Amino acid sequence: MRQAAATLPRPLLEICVEDVPGALAAARAGADRIEYCANLEVGGVTPPVEEVRELLGQLEGADLQILIRSREGNFVYSEAEIEQMCAQISDFEQVTADAPVTVGYVVGAITAEGQLDKVACERFRAAAAGKPLTFHRAFDELSDPIAAAVWLAEHGYNRILTTGLGVPQTSAAGVVSAAAAHADQIVERGYSLSGLAALQKAVDQLGLRILASGGLRPETWDKDLLAEAALREFHLRAPWAEGEAADPASGGVNPAVVRVMRKILS
Repeated sequence: MRQAAATLPRPLLEICVEDVPGALAAARAGADRIEYCANLEVGGVTPPVEEVRELLGQLEGADLQILIRSREGNFVYSEAEIEQMCAQISDFEQVTADAPVTVGYVVGAITAEGQLDKVACERFRAAAAGKPLTFHRAFDELSDPIAAAVWLAEHGYNRILTTGLGVPQTSAAGVVSAAAAHADQIVERGYSLSGLAALQKAVDQLGLRILASGGLRPETWDKDLLAEAALREFHLRAPWAEGEAADPASGGVNPAVVRVMRKILS
């Protein structure tokens, strides 16, 4: 069993949003970090620079990650698309130079064979200079996620956003208790506890964080994400449920969901 959660740093809550009011509402409700995107209906794409400028003029109490994704669809990019995304990072670097919060970027690229596009990853790292970098959910489509996680850690990436579902059972075996592994196999949810735990174990000594995702909500939460997998960062959307009376001042974010998740992680 992994190190007890009580001895580890306070868990971090990241909320994914697509509008400025939602980002501000999430921060007020207890989010530690915001991932800012556009068009979440297609999984998110790079947001407008002016929206990020507006957000940074008001954001308090939460750090910011900006999604860099030139288009919807797969994560196999042409040379021109990689160049475009590097240029987008450069544009945001100018806007965020004097930001009052820590700003980072969420990037990713893979090959048609399911390998890391290492050239693209190195170009993203160079474009972002010393800013924090997260490799996004393209990670779940890799053929060898453990090896990819180690490579990203060794090449200046700070975290990986993943469900853990792409980790082979042979790699995940034995990293959590038998009871937790059994529950992982029989409960339907959007993440793999044992897969996430295997990734965290693989990069524990390399300074890389696993940012757990996959439909995380209060009703899908598993206490073993903290107790056994030793994960410390969690990513989710907090949309209004169908039929709820949404508050326009909170944009696309339901602050009550953020508050409940913050309480769970506290």
